[in-house]
Amino acid sequence: MADIFNYESVQEAYRTLKATTDPAMRSQMTTMFVWWTIAHVVYYIMAGVAVILLGRRLIQASFAAFKEARRERA
Repeated sequence: MADIFNYESVQEAYRTLKATTDPAMRSQMTTMFVWWTIAHVVYYIMAGVAVILLGRRLIQASFAAFKEARRERA
């Protein structure tokens, strides 16, 4: 699981986790899988927040420009 965004490696790690019988190794792999999941959830939440904030700024700027253009025409 070196590449955090390589889903094939995650699927392979999950299959290996299910097949592993050694409790110590299974514990380590479970921890890695949980960390991978947390990292992805945080990544997508932060990406969503960034998109929302940038989108709001663009919309506000376009409305301000529209109002300014109407004011200049009058």
